Amino acid sequence: MESIDVWQKRPHIQAYTIADMGNEKREEGRYRQAIEHYNTALYLNPHLADIPESHRN
Repeated sequence: MESIDVWQKRPHIQAYTIADMGNEKREEGRYRQAIEHYNTALYLNPHLADIPESHRN
């Protein structure tokens, strides 16, 4: 079984954290930064469903 540290470094897992940062930026009205975070999250995990469709490229 892998350690939590190894698991957290998987790109598709990191994508969730980055998407959450995008949500925070969106709530702050920092839309350009939010989109950058969403794009990075989608790059790491194209199947990420937590990003609103309107924020996808």
